[in-house]
Amino acid sequence: MAAANFNNTSLAFSDRYGTHTVGIYAHGLLAAPWTPLVHPVIKGIRVVSEVQQGRSLSAVVVQNATQAKVIGNEIQGFPLGIGVRIQSCVLGCEVAENYIHDFVDNTTGWAVSSVPQITDIEVDNDIWNNVSSYHVIIRDNTIRNMLVGAAFLAVYGYQTDCINTPRVTTYNTSITGNHLDTCAEGVDNFSIHAVINDNVVMNTYNFGIKNVHGASFVSVNDNTTTNYGFAGIVVADSSAAGDSNVDNIIVSGNNVSFGNYGGNWGGHDNAAILVGMNGTTSIPVNIFVTGNILRPANGEYALNITTNSGVTVSGNLSLSGTKGVSK
Repeated sequence: MAAANFNNTSLAFSDRYGTHTVGIYAHGLLAAPWTPLVHPVIKGIRVVSEVQQGRSLSAVVVQNATQAKVIGNEIQGFPLGIGVRIQSCVLGCEVAENYIHDFVDNTTGWAVSSVPQITDIEVDNDIWNNVSSYHVIIRDNTIRNMLVGAAFLAVYGYQTDCINTPRVTTYNTSITGNHLDTCAEGVDNFSIHAVINDNVVMNTYNFGIKNVHGASFVSVNDNTTTNYGFAGIVVADSSAAGDSNVDNIIVSGNNVSFGNYGGNWGGHDNAAILVGMNGTTSIPVNIFVTGNILRPANGEYALNITTNSGVTVSGNLSLSGTKGVSK
């Protein structure tokens, strides 16, 4: 994807899906009668961006489709933007066995309110005909090196997600068997009835796996999370208007180790598992934390459960961090 042709520098919706922004674009009708695209397959393609920062691009976009497959592709070298966007896709859409790597941006010409971000796999940031995706399978992908530079970090924070499901109406997403290495957050989930199991998440600036903004009825089981910054696994409350409670989440059988990765979160009560963050609008309720192995090492706590959280904690092997076992 040559920079001369793929030259979008806007985060506005009107520029998000233009020919100067998207590499591979598969979609059904995006206006009435909204006929979906049936069973598109994007397989075995290598998509490489020319190295030039300060652009916002998407390698693959699939919208309003059924049984879509994005399998076995390589996506490499992008600046700001998204590797794979899935939107309003139903009936077993699958994003699997892709290798997505080495995205970087260090530019500061973006409006803070636009939330400039790098994401590898994103589900339903935008939707069509008010249809949220359901039964999206994200499995066995290798994602690594989603980076921002010091100038970008100072203005916007470390805005990179390996996998992001940013809509609470997205339903029945399965995120399993992925290897996620070097980003701000491995999995950032707002969706409901999701499964986040058997992933390896490592070297995260902020969080390994996060459920927030109304994410509910979610299993976070049997993941290995190591070298996390603020928390290996977090079930977070929020102060955003309109957010519902984060409800009915089980965090079980995970192995979480080595906190305060990079030394950026000392003095912030970082923890292997963190529930709550003193939000006022949405709080965690009916959260079950059981059977995990927690070794914070240079992190501060194994468990940090804030007082307004509804949590059952049992049967964890929790070793002490620099401030103790639990707060």
